[in-house]
Amino acid sequence: MAIYTQTNAPAYTIDNVYLQTFVGINLANSQNMTTYTWKVSYTPLGQDQAYYMCSGTDIEADVDADTPVIEVRLAKDDFIANVIPAINTHSQMLTQVSESEKHDWRS
Repeated sequence: MAIYTQTNAPAYTIDNVYLQTFVGINLANSQNMTTYTWKVSYTPLGQDQAYYMCSGTDIEADVDADTPVIEVRLAKDDFIANVIPAINTHSQMLTQVSESEKHDWRS
């Protein structure tokens, strides 16, 4: 596994990447509707494993730089290259807690 580091985010290891698919019925036209979610499991150094989830799509027109929707046909390495900024932000949020918060049973 590769360890990723950025200047403003903690180092972490990406453990696995999953593409979750859900097929449901569109009530408006009674046709199957497929939704996709990318699920990334990663471990910030010194922390427990965390999960980052983002939307996926098989419609190229839905992929937009301003939205966190990522093409489902990407190879794993291409997907990771696209999602690294989002994981950096997510890992920053997860690791910015004090020791007292970590050991407080209510947190």
